[in-house]
Amino acid sequence: MYTPVRQSALAQWKFAVLRMVLEFLMNFIVAFNPSFDAWNIDVSSPVWQVVRWTVWRSPIMRIYGYTTYVTVMYGMMVAVLLSVVCLAWLTLAMRKQEQSKWLRTSATFLHVVYDVIFVMCYVSFFDYFVFMSDCDFGAPDKPHLYFSGVNCLRMPHLLHMLAGLASAALFLAVTALLVVASSDLNPVSQGYLASPAAYTRLRILMTKAAYIICADCLDAFPRVQASTRGHGGMALGVFGMLACVCFIFYWNLRTMPFYWRPVNAIWSGLWAGILVPCAIVATLQWNGKHTEEHRNEMTRMVLYLVFPAIAVGTGITALYGWWAMRPAQKFKDVAPGTKLSKVHKFKNEEEVERLARVMRVFDSDGLADLDAAALGEAIIKAGMQAFPNNPHLFILNFRAVLRVHKEVLLLQAELWNLCMRPALKVAQVDSAMDALESASGRAHQVYKRVLERYPTNGKLLRCYGKFLEDVKHDQTAAARAYGEANRNGGSAGGGLLALDLTGGLTGGEAGAEHGGRPEFLTSMSLEDDAIIVADAEGTIMMVSQAVQRVFGWSKAELEGVNLAVLMPQPFSQRHPSYMSRYVGGGEPHILDSVREVVALHKDRYVFPVSLCVTKLSGVGADSVFLGLLRPLPPNCNEMRAWLAPNGVFLCADQQFASAVGLAEGELMSTREGVVGHTLSSLCAVPVDADELLERARAAKEEELAAGMVRGSLKLRHRYREPVDLECLVRPAGEAAGRVGRGMFS
Repeated sequence: MYTPVRQSALAQWKFAVLRMVLEFLMNFIVAFNPSFDAWNIDVSSPVWQVVRWTVWRSPIMRIYGYTTYVTVMYGMMVAVLLSVVCLAWLTLAMRKQEQSKWLRTSATFLHVVYDVIFVMCYVSFFDYFVFMSDCDFGAPDKPHLYFSGVNCLRMPHLLHMLAGLASAALFLAVTALLVVASSDLNPVSQGYLASPAAYTRLRILMTKAAYIICADCLDAFPRVQASTRGHGGMALGVFGMLACVCFIFYWNLRTMPFYWRPVNAIWSGLWAGILVPCAIVATLQWNGKHTEEHRNEMTRMVLYLVFPAIAVGTGITALYGWWAMRPAQKFKDVAPGTKLSKVHKFKNEEEVERLARVMRVFDSDGLADLDAAALGEAIIKAGMQAFPNNPHLFILNFRAVLRVHKEVLLLQAELWNLCMRPALKVAQVDSAMDALESASGRAHQVYKRVLERYPTNGKLLRCYGKFLEDVKHDQTAAARAYGEANRNGGSAGGGLLALDLTGGLTGGEAGAEHGGRPEFLTSMSLEDDAIIVADAEGTIMMVSQAVQRVFGWSKAELEGVNLAVLMPQPFSQRHPSYMSRYVGGGEPHILDSVREVVALHKDRYVFPVSLCVTKLSGVGADSVFLGLLRPLPPNCNEMRAWLAPNGVFLCADQQFASAVGLAEGELMSTREGVVGHTLSSLCAVPVDADELLERARAAKEEELAAGMVRGSLKLRHRYREPVDLECLVRPAGEAAGRVGRGMFS
C-alpha cells in the first residue's frame, strides 16, 4: 500500500476541503434520507436533488430499479478488483524498475484512483454493497425489504447478495490497509490531512462500517424487528447508529488524530452535526410518535440544529485541543541537568506524540522553527525515558541509519583483519561472512524503511548511495541514489548551512590556480547574499534565503530546476554548453573571478549583478559549484543594455526601459518592446548607431574593456522627443560568441 501512498497527487488544500465535505455529507445522508419513516424530506428540492447523489444507492434504487442497481453494483466490483490487481502488478514492477518514469506516472494515477474510491467515496461504496443483504429473513418467503418480488435466498439474488458481501469485505480490508499505510509519522509533515494515529483511524473506520450496517441492514433480522417498549422494529438499528456516531465523535475529540489542530476541530464538529439526525431518530423510535405533523417538525429540527451542532462541536474540540496541549509548556526553559521524565508524567505514548506537535511552527519556507523543534525534541526524549521499550516511540532517523551502516563497516574491517592471520579456519571465515551478510541485509532494510518515510531527504539519499557503493558494491544503484540526492539538495556538504564554506573557499583546485579566492567571495553572508549551489549539469541543488528577495522565486520553485531560468537569452541558451565544456576537461573561464552579468527576474525584467563562481567539490560530472550574486546598485544616470555583435537588442535593465518610455513587462516583449530590434531602428539617426557598432566590432578585447569605444546617440522615446544619450560599449561575453553591453548616460 506504500506504492500509491508515497505519491502526492491530491495534496492541495482544495482536495482536503472536498474530502471533509464528502465525509460529512455521506454520513449525514446515511442517517437522513427517505428510507427512514421518521423524516418527511422534500425530495423535489433542488438542493436534495444534488446532495442525494453523494450516497448514490438511494437515488439509483428509487429511480432505476433492481436491474440497474445490480448492474451498477457489478461495475463497482470491477473497479475495486481492478484497483487491487493493478496495485499488485505495479508493486512488483517497481521493485525491478523503481526509477521508471512511466511506472511513477502510473503510481500517481493509481494514487488518485485509490484516494477517490477507498477514501473519499468509502461510505457510498460500502453502503451500496451491504444494502443487497437488507432482507426479512424471518418471513416465510425471505423478501428483500425494498425490492418487492425478490427472494433473498433464491437465485439470482442469492448470488448478487454473496457477491455484494464479498466485495464489501474486500473493500473494507483494502481501506483498512490504506489507512495504515497512509499514517504519516513525520511530526512536521505538511499534509493537510496527515495523521499518525493509525489505531484510532482503524477504530473509526470499523465503527463507520458498523454505522452503515446498522442503517442499512440491522432491520433484516427477526429479533431486531421485535418491538422495543412496544414500538417500531428498527429500534436496535437506530440506537446502534447513535452509539457508533457517539464513539466516533469521542475518539476524534480525545485523540486528535490529525496533525493540524484546525482540521481536528472541524472534523469533530462535522461528526457532531451527524449526531443530530441520529439522536432525533432514536428519540422518535423510543417515543413511537409517527404522525405526519410530528415527522415534519422533526425534519425541520434536524435542519435547524445541524449547523449550530457543527459550530458547538468545533468549538469544544478547539477548546479541548488548547487544554490538552498545555503540558507541553512545562518543557520550555527546563534547567540544565533536569531529568526530563520528572517534568511531566505522561499517561501513555499517544500523549507524547500529541504534545510533541508543538514543533509544528513553520517559517516562510515551510521549515520548522528551531526553538519549536528543540521543544518538541525534548518532549520526545522525555517520552522515550518514560516508555523506554515502547515501539510507538521508536524513531527511524538519520542516526539509526548511520549506526547500522557503521556496524556493517566494522564487520567488514573485522573480516579483512581475520584474513590477515597466518592460520585460518574455514569455519571462522564462514561465521564472519554470515555475520557480515546478516548485518548488511539488516542495514539495507533500515535504509529502505527510513527512505519510505523520507524519500526526498538528500542527505539520507547520499548516505544510501555510499552504502550501495561500499557495502553492496552496486555501482549502478549507487549512481541513481547519488543523482536523486543531488536533485534533492543532498550534496557532499549536506545542505547550504552545513557546507564547509570557510575551508572550501580558501583553497582547492581552483584556488590554487588563481592564487586564492577573491575578497568578494570570502566576505559573503548566508543571510544577505544570494547564494546558489548547482551540480555539473546546471541543476540548482540549494539556494540561500536572499535568492527569493533578489530573483522573486521561492526556494521550492528553484531547487531542482536549471540555472538557465535565471538568465535571459542568449545566455540561458549558451550556459549548458559552457558547463558541458568544463566537465569535458575544458579550461574554466569565470571560476574565482568577479564578473558583471545580467540576471532575469521572475517578473521577466533583467538587472545587473556581480557574480563570482567557485567549485566546492567533485571532479568532472560530480562537480558541485557555488555562485555568489550581489545586485549592483541602480544609477538613475546610467542605463545598461545588452546587444549581439550585429546590433540586435537582447535585453536591458529597468532604467533603460524608463528612458525609452516602456514598462518592465513590455521591455522583454518582442512585439512592443526593444528585444529583437536593432540598435539603429531605435535611434533617430540610424547612421550614428551603425558607425558605433562598426567601431565596436573592429575593436580589440582590451580596447572594449578599457572603455575606448563610445559615442553619442539619439534614442527614440515612446511618448516624447528623442533622448540624447552618451553610449559606452563594453564586452559582456566570450570572444567566441561576443555580446556587447552598452552603458547609456
